[in-house]
Amino acid sequence: MIFLAAFVVIFIIVFVLKGIFDTILGVDHKSVKHWFVSSAIISGVIAAFAAVS
Repeated sequence: MIFLAAFVVIFIIVFVLKGIFDTILGVDHKSVKHWFVSSAIISGVIAAFAAVS
């Protein structure tokens, strides 16, 4: 239950950060390839963070 709550919070943070990065970089939000790339990078960071903690 705690894990699920943490996952939801991380999920929200990821989307907020992605929106910020997309705005800074001026990325087209319809770019599916960019979405997959950024999602993969963010997922890797989250996985590393989860492994450490």
